[in-house]
Amino acid sequence: MNGTFIEERFELVKDYGFAGGNGNQGIALMKDTATGEKVIRKKPLQRTGAKELRTMQRFIGRYNIAQLLRNAHKSKPHLENASELFDTNILYMEYCDFGSLSELMERHKAAKKKVPEPFIWHVLVSITKALRECHEGIYENEKWVPISHGDVCPSNILLSSSPRTNQFPRVVLADFGSSSEHADEANIRDGMLSERVECALKLDLSRLVDSVGPLCMCETGKDTFVPLFSWKDLVGESEFGYSDVLKAVLEAGMKLVYGPSSEDISRFGFMSFVEDSSAAFLKQEVNGELLLR
Repeated sequence: MNGTFIEERFELVKDYGFAGGNGNQGIALMKDTATGEKVIRKKPLQRTGAKELRTMQRFIGRYNIAQLLRNAHKSKPHLENASELFDTNILYMEYCDFGSLSELMERHKAAKKKVPEPFIWHVLVSITKALRECHEGIYENEKWVPISHGDVCPSNILLSSSPRTNQFPRVVLADFGSSSEHADEANIRDGMLSERVECALKLDLSRLVDSVGPLCMCETGKDTFVPLFSWKDLVGESEFGYSDVLKAVLEAGMKLVYGPSSEDISRFGFMSFVEDSSAAFLKQEVNGELLLR
């Protein structure tokens, strides 16, 4: 599809500039003039655009990963840098109307309001499922090249009202500009991933814990998340305000990279630990308000 044709279909609603980080040439909210649909337009860096497009095409139809709606291909008349590609892929992504986990966190910190525990489990499970699909695919016996996201953080975890869920927004993992595909056969030894690749995949899960941990601190108004073993010194053990099960899951996630590992918290074991531990909490009645706006 012609890139100019796609561009003419959209009108600018809001220009976010480089709000998405250093891995792009601009983020903007656009509106389809034919349908009224709002989308996010991302202009990746030339050197990473083709890679990000290829990665996003692998995830089309995945519920917990931000969706690529379409892309425009534009030729560049000259190279700005000898290492850059000749072409830029403009990516049109779904618009997540409730913003990012980072923005929700800031609202709760400003109001010193506790984030309901069922929502924290909802985020953990949603992004764990997204990372499972990145790491191992979704089909049995599938020849899947593992993908490490490389930048799991609150600003890359987005919340959407579409499609509707029972009580919380849909949670999606976004921005694959720092992702890596681990296809090199040199990384495989007797069917096992190399230590370097395994560490990259574990780091994704550890960063998920680093992203979710601050949700437990919003009521205190604190700006930073500290390791769970410091909770007692920070707020007092009785003031943690969340279940021992959640605390155990977060501690296990931290040990994937930062502490002694064991079989029960291996990468896939941790994913199952999250999913198994969450069942009862996701069914709980929500006490407290989630500040989505």
